[in-house]
Formats: sequence, structure tokens, C-alpha cells
Amino acid sequence: MATSTPTAAPTSTTIQALAKVGEMLGLQSAELQAFIKDQQDRKRKERALQREHDDRNRRKEKEERELQSEREDREHERLKEERMRQDHEKARELELRKLEAEQRQKETENAA
Repeated sequence: MATSTPTAAPTSTTIQALAKVGEMLGLQSAELQAFIKDQQDRKRKERALQREHDDRNRRKEKEERELQSEREDREHERLKEERMRQDHEKARELELRKLEAEQRQKETENAA
């Protein structure tokens, strides 16, 4: 899953700071170079772990947004269907009332 991305070349100030720390620890020559390389490797690993963590968080947030959007779409569709059902029910009720009124009108005409 890890992709090879170019890493920034270590800055001279970073190397100088690591060299100063290594020298304060009493390291010299090959030990100092190994110390600097080890510290740089650790920082690279830390950055890679942070990128992976950030990527996971971004993917999780994206999935959550997609799920929320799907929930909202389903709710919108449910409300739309409910409105259609209510409109259909009202139309049926109006038609029934119209038929009942026509029936009463015919009965009134026949009685007269």
C-alpha cells in the first residue's frame, strides 16, 4: 500500500543539529554518521506513519460523508414517496366524495 514518494533531502541545519546532538553524546566518525542516518530513518518512518494515519482518516471521513449522503437520499426518497401516497389518498377521497355527491344529486332528482 505504501507508495514511493520522493522525500525531501535533509536540510543542512537538520544534519548539523543531529551532528551536534551526536557529538554531545560523544559519537565520532562512523558512529556519528550511523547516528545521523538512524535519526533520519526514524523521522522518515514517523512521517510515513503520519501520512498513513492521515490517509486513513481522510478515507474514513469520506466514507462517513458518503454514508450520510446515502442516508439523506433515502430519507428524501421516503418523504417523496410519503407525499405521493398522501396525494394519491387525497385524490381518492375527493373522487369518492364527488361520487357520493353525484349519487345524492341523482337520488334528489329521482325523489322529486
